[in-house]
Amino acid sequence: MAILGNLKAFIAVAGRRQKEYAFKEMENENPDLVSKYIECKTGSLFTIQVEFNGSTMFKSDAIQLEVYFDGHYADGVVVPQSEFTITGRHSTKISGAIKKIDGRWEYRPFLFSEIKQTEESSQWEPDERSRRDLGSITIKAFHAKVKGPMAEPSGSWDFERALGQSITLSERKLKGMNVTHTANLGLEQASQAREYLDTELVDGRDYPLAIFRFKYISKKALQALLIIPRTPSPVPLDGRPIESLSVEEMQQLLRQYQSRSAEPETRTKLESTIAQQRIKHEQDIKQERPIKRERDEEIDEILASARVKKPKRAETIDLSDE
Repeated sequence: MAILGNLKAFIAVAGRRQKEYAFKEMENENPDLVSKYIECKTGSLFTIQVEFNGSTMFKSDAIQLEVYFDGHYADGVVVPQSEFTITGRHSTKISGAIKKIDGRWEYRPFLFSEIKQTEESSQWEPDERSRRDLGSITIKAFHAKVKGPMAEPSGSWDFERALGQSITLSERKLKGMNVTHTANLGLEQASQAREYLDTELVDGRDYPLAIFRFKYISKKALQALLIIPRTPSPVPLDGRPIESLSVEEMQQLLRQYQSRSAEPETRTKLESTIAQQRIKHEQDIKQERPIKRERDEEIDEILASARVKKPKRAETIDLSDE
């Protein structure tokens, strides 16, 4: 969980907080900024949660939270001081954007969209700000003064992209960037009306209370950056102790030995191990465990295929007159 003072923020997918990894490149620029890497998957819906953990110091009567996707404003919420507990605690969850479009309230959930690269120009080309912030979710917290109710804004969404699970961008624009996905808005759903408040930022827009930045990329990209370890290659069957193999794995290993013309001693050792499994199998029967007849037949089949047949001795016939 990203923590800055008494504020905490995290990204959750399917109700579970995404694991975070250290991201130090930008934290030295601003002491009020904390950055983390998180893993993302195409089409996953996500929510943003911000927690105030007591002793919240108010300069006015509210805290204003603003969410940015790739440097562009996505949504925000104003949390009045009256909604905090007496100990200064509060938790806010933002799972999508809400807006009034042509007199009808719409809600669009947050989701991760895959970036597909093309050699041609794409419909949506990131500008310099988007290029710098592409692949990031930023949450900014401000001290705010509530001036009163605000007229319901109406119009189009602040940014329109190819909605869905993937977008296509130019390879030239993405050159040298470690990005695999972009934060997006899902398909619209009907929503209840939303109250808007007119606010004034106490310290101005250049002096937020806190900034949380989450850089989201695929698991494969995290491994390429050595942020998380690569998935180890499975150990070959002939590199594992025979005693640890299942019946199916023993049968597969026998086939490998037969195709390689393995030494009889090796196959005899494997046969001995299978025989030990038969003894254990018979002990299980005595303990009245449910055993399937198919397993008996399978072990018999493996034993039969594992045996090394001895060559027949040639018979000598004396053809002399004696």
